[in-house]
Amino acid sequence: PKPLPRRPEMLPALRAAYAAHITDLDASSAEDAKPVPISHTLLGVAGGLRSNIAATTWTEGDLHSSVVLLSRLPPGDALSRLTLLSFLAVPQWREFAAHCARNLQAQLGPLSDRRKELLLAAWLSFALAVLAEPSLRAAADLPFRHLAEDGEAVRRTLPYEASQTVAPLARRLVSSISAHG
Repeated sequence: PKPLPRRPEMLPALRAAYAAHITDLDASSAEDAKPVPISHTLLGVAGGLRSNIAATTWTEGDLHSSVVLLSRLPPGDALSRLTLLSFLAVPQWREFAAHCARNLQAQLGPLSDRRKELLLAAWLSFALAVLAEPSLRAAADLPFRHLAEDGEAVRRTLPYEASQTVAPLARRLVSSISAHG
C-alpha cells in the first residue's frame, strides 16, 4: 500500500514555539520574551523547516504569528539567519508575507490598540532584521517601502504612548530602506 501523505508539522511547531516563547503578549521585545532559542524549535521541525513551510496553508493569523517569532530572533546569529532564510526561500510564504505587508493597515485596523502595537512592532523589527543581512535582503523581495508607509499609517492610529513606542522602529526602517534601496 501507498504511504499516506505526511501532514505538515509547521503549524503545530509554530504554535508551540509561539506558546513557549511568546507567552506574554505584553512582552513587546526580545528582551521581554523568554530567552529560549526560537530558531531551535523551528529548525527542529520533522521533515525540514523549508518543506514544512511550503506544505503549509498559511492564514493571516499564522503568518502574523510567524512574523512575531521571526522578529524575536537574536540579531546576527547564524541560526537566526538560517531560520529567516528558510521562511524567505519559500515562495508561498514570501508572497503571502508581501501581500500582508502591502495590506498591513487594513489587517491591523480592526484589532485592539495593544495588539496593533505589538504586531506593528513585530513587522517593523522583522523588516529591519531582513534589511540588515545582505543574503536575506536578496532573498526577501518584500515591499519594504509600502510596509513603512502602512506602518506609519497604523502608528498614527495608536494612542500617543503606543505610537511613541514604535516610532523609533519606524524611523530606523525608513533609514534602512534609504540606505539599502
